[in-house]
Amino acid sequence: MQGKGKAASVPVEHRAASTGRPEHSTKAVSVGPPRLPAESIAPVAETLKKAARERSTTSWPQLSRCLGKALPDLHPDDRVQVLLRVEDTTAAGEPLLSSLLAAGDARHPALYHDLAARLGRQASSTASEARVHWQAEALRVQRLFRHR
Repeated sequence: MQGKGKAASVPVEHRAASTGRPEHSTKAVSVGPPRLPAESIAPVAETLKKAARERSTTSWPQLSRCLGKALPDLHPDDRVQVLLRVEDTTAAGEPLLSSLLAAGDARHPALYHDLAARLGRQASSTASEARVHWQAEALRVQRLFRHR
């Protein structure tokens, strides 16, 4: 079941091409919570932990297949919000469960860069550095959950 976020009208300033003076307009911006209900965060986390114990990585399509209707199709911004909530219990020195997604999903490097930055973690500057970083983090998560 998807929740509805509230939309707010936010003034956006534009420069009129002919006059060079600012024009004002409004744009609807979603300011509500992610579309994934709170009770669905635990299954996402458990699925990531299972992948870690099985020494595998995963992707958003694989999570969707695993969780079915419990995981709606999410905008990348909502995915970051979900992963932030998944990482709420990750200790500062531990690798991120989300690294299993980052290592298994090379199509969205900006999503994981944003996640790392928001969590105060290392955010690699190049795509190749990021790929190596997330693969190493995924191995650390797999080792950590091997016997949990």
